[in-house]
Amino acid sequence: TQTVYKGGIANVEVLPNLGYEFVKTSNNDDCLNKIKTSSIEERVVFLYDINNDLNCKIYFDAIKYKLAINPNGGKWNGKTDISYENGTINELKQINAPTAPEKGSIEFDDVSFTYPDGDKPTLKNISFKVKPGEMVGIVGATGSGKSTLAQLIPRLYDPTKGTIKIGGKDLKTIGEKSLRNTVSMVLQKAILFSGTIASNLRQGKEDATDYELKRASEIAQAQEFVGQYPDQFDHEVEERSANFSGGQKQRLSIARGVIGQPPILILDDSTSALDAKSEKLVQEALEHDLKDTTTVIIAEKIVSVMNADKILVLDDGKLVAEGTHEELLKTSPIYQNIYRTQKAKEKRGEIDE
Repeated sequence: TQTVYKGGIANVEVLPNLGYEFVKTSNNDDCLNKIKTSSIEERVVFLYDINNDLNCKIYFDAIKYKLAINPNGGKWNGKTDISYENGTINELKQINAPTAPEKGSIEFDDVSFTYPDGDKPTLKNISFKVKPGEMVGIVGATGSGKSTLAQLIPRLYDPTKGTIKIGGKDLKTIGEKSLRNTVSMVLQKAILFSGTIASNLRQGKEDATDYELKRASEIAQAQEFVGQYPDQFDHEVEERSANFSGGQKQRLSIARGVIGQPPILILDDSTSALDAKSEKLVQEALEHDLKDTTTVIIAEKIVSVMNADKILVLDDGKLVAEGTHEELLKTSPIYQNIYRTQKAKEKRGEIDE
């Protein structure tokens, strides 16, 4: 059974295959208070008596987080708790559900993180601020904590210490659906599912129009091959996406990430299979077409982030420098060493320029 609830309610038993969780509580107020302080944005409460014990169920779809139907067949409007009396639902009480962050700013305040099975911190006392619409690069040696830092932004993990804010709001106060609509993350390993190109892209926005499919495809530089297919966006994606190259899969994955025009876009080394020209075109399109989106680029190659508004340099889990490419070439020995090493490899033809 998969537990999808991330709040602080104790004694949670997740029932299999039903898409909901069961929470036993001592009284009505206790149940409602626990729900009101939970981090689930969309929720419905159904209260009932069994053997004189008051119980409370949180119903929500494990994928969409919005199953809005209770056992009596009533529908829930997404913004209310349901009160219980004499075995019937008789009143809807308005509550203040968590809201989406207004802008795409990012702030880390003294953030440290240790993996559950780890014996030492992967990130140590990280603090920085990113303004809405900025493009930020994150560089560092393998194992420096780049991807871990990125995974904290969409709350794939919670920090062991410190606070993370987006849009000025603590991540822990933002509902799951709002967070998914705010932060889009594109991984290095592009995963496409059997179906069509359109069905894969619409995983980033369910109701995307044909125009939006094409626009996202153009931003990701995927239109150059999608446009060659007679059936275009209806073109089949075979099992394991075997009919696409690594670079094509990455472009489609980027298109899926940008189609909803998210306030925050994270690219975790997700242009690694693209040639230098295509990578540059993707970045230029992001700057032009998604200029209000805050873009975080995790990269192995410095050339991928040279034009960023700000570059963060990580070393052994610590933020050791930040600034523009030109500033870091003057002030950061670690950045200088990475840059010189990569330039030498370029001359030897070991990596693309």
